[in-house]
Amino acid sequence: MPQFEAPIVTQVVWLIISFGLLYYLLIKKALPRIGEVLEARQDRIAADLDRAADMRREAEQALATYEKLVSDARTKAQTRMAELQARLAEEAQRRSSALDAELHAKIADAEKRIQAARAEALGQIESVAEDISRVATEKLTGATVSANDAKAAVSEAQKVREAA
Repeated sequence: MPQFEAPIVTQVVWLIISFGLLYYLLIKKALPRIGEVLEARQDRIAADLDRAADMRREAEQALATYEKLVSDARTKAQTRMAELQARLAEEAQRRSSALDAELHAKIADAEKRIQAARAEALGQIESVAEDISRVATEKLTGATVSANDAKAAVSEAQKVREAA
């Protein structure tokens, strides 16, 4: 092969020139661009980390604000519930008192009606007792008894009964 028949010195010279040119291109062109890309990437990563830290702080602040709002709302709700319970208890007590007063009035009225009915019934019992005593005396003895005598006899029997 004719290309291999050249003297070795020429080949070594061309090798050194080719290597030098390649080395120069790498040093001046390729490596600075790679360095710039790596530096830009590092800057972007640092900026992303800073932004993530800022977002984390904002999220923590938002969480603290949220927890405070929830705590305030819970406290306000508990206060309102306590007020409502107190109002309802007061209303229930007032209604209970009104109902108790109404029931006591109805009981007193019913007791008065019962006493009146009892007195009326006792009055009628006396009348019935007088009639029975007159009829029984007439049937047993055949003698007629006046209403006043029957009334006196029933009154006397009641006095004896109450005394015993």
